[in-house]
Amino acid sequence: MWLPTPLYETLPYSVVVIGSACIVGAINALMVASGVLLVLCGGVILKRRHDYRAANRLIEIQRARPPVRRRRSRRVVQLDLEADGL
Repeated sequence: MWLPTPLYETLPYSVVVIGSACIVGAINALMVASGVLLVLCGGVILKRRHDYRAANRLIEIQRARPPVRRRRSRRVVQLDLEADGL
């Protein structure tokens, strides 16, 4: 099922608002529990979307950079021939 982009983007916010309204206008414990559940679900959806988009941004940035060529180090190694018995 595909949703139009404006509806898709505002859905978690509307879920949080509806959950908050359930908590504020609660008549019984079931309404409070439903409101808390809606607020938590909306928050989880927002957090997952944020993390996914941040990870995609990082991947795109890494793809845009050219790979770094590293030089081989030119270390001078001093051989102690007397210690080896040569």
